[in-house]
Parts: sequence; C-alpha cells; structure tokens
Amino acid sequence: MPKVYKKGDKLVINLPDELIDRLKLKAGDILEFREDQKGEFTAAKKAETAGMPTEEELQVLRKLDALRYNVRTPENVSKELSEKEANVLGVLLKKGYASIQKSKKDSVRRYSIQDQIYDTYLMRKRQGEAAGQKEQKPQKQQAPQIPQPATAQVQQAARQTQQNEIKADMKEMIALRNTGEYGDRLEKKGYLVLGNSTEAEIVSAALEASIRQGYVVGVRAFNKKYYVVLKSFVYSNLPRVLAMISDKAMRVDDISRETGIESDGVRAILYIASENGDVTELKRDFFRIA
Repeated sequence: MPKVYKKGDKLVINLPDELIDRLKLKAGDILEFREDQKGEFTAAKKAETAGMPTEEELQVLRKLDALRYNVRTPENVSKELSEKEANVLGVLLKKGYASIQKSKKDSVRRYSIQDQIYDTYLMRKRQGEAAGQKEQKPQKQQAPQIPQPATAQVQQAARQTQQNEIKADMKEMIALRNTGEYGDRLEKKGYLVLGNSTEAEIVSAALEASIRQGYVVGVRAFNKKYYVVLKSFVYSNLPRVLAMISDKAMRVDDISRETGIESDGVRAILYIASENGDVTELKRDFFRIA
C-alpha cells in the first residue's frame, strides 16, 4: 500500500514496486490527481491524463453501462440519450472508449465499452458503491482484513469465517435465484474467470442485484482476466490461503497443491485480497502478505 512520509516541510508518497512497474513510473514523472463528483481521486502520469475521459464522458459511459448488454443496440441507446449526450457518445467512439460490435451469434450490433475504461471507471466503481452501502449498515459479512502477517490475525479471520458462512450462504443462494447460467456456475464453483470485458459486462448485468448487495465481488487482474467471486467462497478459503503465505511468499500452484483449492480459485481469492491491500503480488502468480 502507498504510504505518506514527511520529508522536511513536504509530504512524500512511497509507492510499492509493483505499482511503480504497473504505472511505468520513473524519476521525474509528474502525477496528476483528478477528483470526480463523489470526491474520489484518480491518479495518472501527467502525459497520460489527456487520455482520461472527462466527467461528461464518464456520465455517458455510466448510462451506457446501466443498460444490459443484450439491449444495448444503437436504437435503444439513442432513446436513452439526450442530443448533447449523443454527441458525447460520438466523441467516445472516436476516442475508442466505446465501440459498436456485431454479434456472431445473432448478428445484432451493440455498444461495447473498452476494457481498460470499463475496468478503471465502471466495474470497480460498482464494487466501491456496494461496499459503501454495506458500511452504512454494518453487518457481520465484512471480508476479513489482514493488514499484517500475524498468525493471530489468520485465526481471527477463521473465527469470523465460522460465524458468517451459514448466513452468507443462505443470502447468496436467495440472491442468485433466477440469474441464469452465470449464477448457476458461480453457485457451483464459487468463482468465475472471464476472458474479456464483453463477457464481464454480461455477467455484471446478470448478477447486478447480487453485486449491489455485496454478495458478489469482482476484479480485473494483472493477467487481464476478470475474476467474479462469491463472498462466502472468500470467507471459507481466505484463512487457509493466508496461512500459507503468513511468513513467506508462495506461488499460486504451490498454494493450490497444499490447500486443495483449484489454481484459479486461489488466484480469485488473492486478487480480491490484493484489492483490499491485504496481499501483494511480487510477480506473476507469486504472492505474500502485504
């Protein structure tokens, strides 16, 4: 996690190596922070901020994302947008933030949102809003937080797991009813691995209620795949996974072999934990507690 230190009369942000590598930062680079309407900030190198969508463009992207993918045809979208918003959509198409794709299955043209834009500004925002709703009404379903590598904290997460599992499972089963094949697959395995943003949009729409209620979480990982996970799957397996890396870094396949959890399941758990700042991916598929 980035930490702030005082150096003389200035504050200095110390960024972890993996974040520096991801942002491709070097000495002398300037970071710019942009605030959205909710008071949240996005950081980017100054040279790259010209490629960031404006708030006006984000509003149209959110409106586009609010439509289920199967009804996101040009005809339906045009009914939802004002003349000004339609012009903004035209700009988004020119910039490549959105595109119109023809389905091979039914030959229908639908709007799609660029992978990076969807991941950075839409998918994670939904999860943040769901988490915010949960914080307003505290429940026992908050995912275990393991800020330091300590055995006692792993044991505490295990106790929390025992208290929450039955209640979480019951609520998720109710929430996943009538969500189609994705809900069935998610309920069976506890997680989904998606290869592209189009599929992620479809799943996000199908599981919208469960995501909003906080029963389902998701993240786009460094390997460019999307992981959609049941909270109860995280509750059930996170303590065992963290116990494996409490005093040393390990590879996903090794954790999988020791715990009996499938490799993709281990990745799903660790990527969610990484989003919370609990673990760090030192290099691909190699994790330790942060």
